[in-house]
Amino acid sequence: MGYTNFPNGITSMGSPVNGGGFPLSSGGNHYFVDSVNGSDSNTGKSWSKAKASIFGTAGGEQLLTANQHDVLHVIGGATAYAETAVGTWDKNYTHMVAETNPIMSGGRARLTNSVKTATTGEFVISASGCHFEGIHIQWGASATAASVIGLSITGDRNSYVNCNFEGPIDATVGGGTAIRMVSLDSVQDNWFYNCKFGQRTILSTSAAGALVEFKGTNNTDNGFIDCLFTLYNSNVGAAAVSFVNNAMPDSGVTTLKSCLFQNSHAAATTDVIRVATAAHGLIHMHDCSIAGIGTTVWTTSNDENVYTTGPAGSAAGGITIATT
Repeated sequence: MGYTNFPNGITSMGSPVNGGGFPLSSGGNHYFVDSVNGSDSNTGKSWSKAKASIFGTAGGEQLLTANQHDVLHVIGGATAYAETAVGTWDKNYTHMVAETNPIMSGGRARLTNSVKTATTGEFVISASGCHFEGIHIQWGASATAASVIGLSITGDRNSYVNCNFEGPIDATVGGGTAIRMVSLDSVQDNWFYNCKFGQRTILSTSAAGALVEFKGTNNTDNGFIDCLFTLYNSNVGAAAVSFVNNAMPDSGVTTLKSCLFQNSHAAATTDVIRVATAAHGLIHMHDCSIAGIGTTVWTTSNDENVYTTGPAGSAAGGITIATT
């Protein structure tokens, strides 16, 4: 077993603090956050001295040192980590892992945010080389349609494991224009494993919304493995994954492997994958499925060809959307 802050030892179903692997064995310092039993006046250096907040000037994120592979351990429970301002993770090679059961959805290392205007993201990950595991972000609790992006990612080479990106959780936000749960802006090598996007309890009416959006330029080598995308939108113009104009270069690739796209409302989504007029690159899907009400096609949007076995000259298997 690697480094531990628990001298008497504990066991779990593979939670990173106990398993001895990365990021536990990364060599950095370890800090702790507990929304119920912690206090922001504490040092955060042990569970008995845990911080209560993740973000803010006295929160646990402030204890981390960039480029040292420091780890912030966030305990899960019934009480959310309730933010009131944009939460920004901006230190390269730092990590946040949940101390909770390793499930795809409904994990209780839960972050909410009631910030009134978050057009660029209620939460922002601008750092690179970071690992996030078991984190549950609930977006859209602000009761205002001006909160249009849940999580904005502008950093490269990050990994997300067993994370739940859920929202909107307020009907007013669900009525906003072009709302997005996760927005990736000109990034490379961000990989999502066993993650869930969306929800099925607050109906969204957003006309141009998306669970995941790629914007900016030069998005490439990003991937989703064994992920679940849940659409609950009454407007057929919504999409699970959306690419704006020039979101990828001609050589760019986005990979989706063994992902399930589920429509939970009677409105048939026109484009599960929405591609803008001047899009580029390839979207490669392997063993992906569409399920639910009304949704029967991957995409009918602009300037692409959909191949059931990959483009001519390539090996059979999976679906490729050529957006050049």
